[in-house]
Amino acid sequence: MFESCGDVCREEKRRARVLCNSRRTKWSDSLAPNFGHPTRSFAFYSFPRLLDFILTAVYKNSTTMASPPITLVVASTPAPTLAIGKSLTNNMPWPRLPSEMSYFARVTRRVPPHPTTATHKYANAVIMGRKTWESLPPKYRPLPGRINVIVSRNSSTRSGSGKGVGGGEFWVGDIEEGVGLLRQKFPPPSSSSSSEGKEDEVAGLSLQLHQIFIIGGSQIYKLAMDLPKDSAAYPTRILHTTVLSPDYSNEEGVDVFFPPIDEGEWRKSGVERLVEVTGEEQATVEDVKKEEGVEFEFGLWERSTA
Repeated sequence: MFESCGDVCREEKRRARVLCNSRRTKWSDSLAPNFGHPTRSFAFYSFPRLLDFILTAVYKNSTTMASPPITLVVASTPAPTLAIGKSLTNNMPWPRLPSEMSYFARVTRRVPPHPTTATHKYANAVIMGRKTWESLPPKYRPLPGRINVIVSRNSSTRSGSGKGVGGGEFWVGDIEEGVGLLRQKFPPPSSSSSSEGKEDEVAGLSLQLHQIFIIGGSQIYKLAMDLPKDSAAYPTRILHTTVLSPDYSNEEGVDVFFPPIDEGEWRKSGVERLVEVTGEEQATVEDVKKEEGVEFEFGLWERSTA
């Protein structure tokens, strides 16, 4: 099972190197049927065809994933305050940070590649509360390149716009309903369900759910973190951008906070693991960044196995 796009790319390269080192040998009878020519040497096959063969193998392995990982994505001041916003303006206390916003967009949109023979393609989903949805500029509703799910007590009175990945945003009453809806509408492909699922309007391929990201706000975060371990919506990761300075935690109007992170339940992972999970380059996520006069750093928390 591949947990991130970075895992997939590294595995593809590793397999390609192994196969390319044996160009002068012939396929064994057990491997040759994959290409349909048991007597021809590997040198006969073009690199694009080889790459497609590798992608097909990776794709088939990754579709066995029974439950897409669920990750919280948040930017906050350091613990213990973990301030994330101002309710009066429905916005963050710090200025817009273009590189942090680009990181969020890349990570929440990144999916493994699919072979040319696939009937499905991957898509990620973002789950958010109504206030977070309303805080988005109208031109970014729904967030492009992702399936959008909005949690609202008045979900029964709302309908989707019909725009975006998966056929428009989906309104649900709670997080667990949202996760259930995603797994129902975008199930892993199988021989019995190859024609099911929403069709992507651009590529003409059915969508398979890859990862789920919960992106706020405060009440949604708390509800997610309080879910029991046997819940289908149980989150196992927190992608945490920490705004180090200036200190926005005591700024006037700051009254929205991320729930406390229990270090007995969650463990802080290193940069290597962050790269593995997000698929980002190490230089992008390591060390303290500074932009618009704000210092911040990227981090990852994962559920403790104990």
